[in-house]
Amino acid sequence: MSYHSRKAKRAVWRACKNLIHTNPIGHRLIHSREVLAELFGPDNPEYSWRLFERHSTRLQQVGFDKRASRILEVGPGRNIGNALLWWAACGGGDVSVTLWDTFPNTTSDSSQLRTSAEALLERGAIRGVDTEEIDIGLRSIVAGEVSPRIEYVVCDHATFAARGEAPYDLILSHSCFEHIWSPEPTLAMLADHTAKEGWHSVQIDLKDHGSRDTNFLEMLEWSDLGYWLTMRFVPGAINRWRAQQFIDCYEELGLMIVAADRRTQDVLPTERKRLARRFRNLDEQELLTTELHLITQGRRSAPQVAGQKAPVSTA
Repeated sequence: MSYHSRKAKRAVWRACKNLIHTNPIGHRLIHSREVLAELFGPDNPEYSWRLFERHSTRLQQVGFDKRASRILEVGPGRNIGNALLWWAACGGGDVSVTLWDTFPNTTSDSSQLRTSAEALLERGAIRGVDTEEIDIGLRSIVAGEVSPRIEYVVCDHATFAARGEAPYDLILSHSCFEHIWSPEPTLAMLADHTAKEGWHSVQIDLKDHGSRDTNFLEMLEWSDLGYWLTMRFVPGAINRWRAQQFIDCYEELGLMIVAADRRTQDVLPTERKRLARRFRNLDEQELLTTELHLITQGRRSAPQVAGQKAPVSTA
């Protein structure tokens, strides 16, 4: 089958799926709550430990000292263990963690928190990493000595923005912002909810969680209208922002970017001529970037010097 035939076949199938999702009944038939929960992030202690260590290690490398009393995790999926690890790592006690999602994928009741804490302790012992401070906090949960301040909030962007809460010292997100069709309003709202010296640690997957390993640029082959007609209403569909767009947005919001780490591939998986016209002239590094990890601290007191760029590394 030729390239154009395969693309046409995919377009028909995806357009039908997209259309079905515009109807609430069709949406529930294809993606029930249970199915959605399976799609949006695993719930296992190994994943929680990996996620926590990835973000905490990079944050510490750029100066984060774990002094955060208010933490927000955006788009946790089913993963509640990461919140427990951050709660314990930042001192436990009155540290509060808010989990914000748009789908009800899990719960944060005391029973669930104890079960998750116990699983994290067991997995931590197997991993053999010295995490004494965290273990103390997790053991206090398992023993019922303390109930961590972890709140699970399910609502849309406007409702969350209207909550009027105190700013957060640390905002975390892993493989979430690529799923927001128009990221600017959400990123702007989060910037407004950031403490003066608060931190952001954001990992963005630009290849759709590995589902496009053979062609991680496939989503760029469609015209704007074509992509809207085939993907707009499908839960978990990704936007088409590239790494530099996220970096530019954070800079325009006045957030101080202290690290912008890219993971890149060696070669393009498809010919440039197959990309939609507006993507064909993108910088080579932009097209080769499959993952971006952004870390910011605070907000600038003065405009950034023209031409100044955040430090960038590739892997």
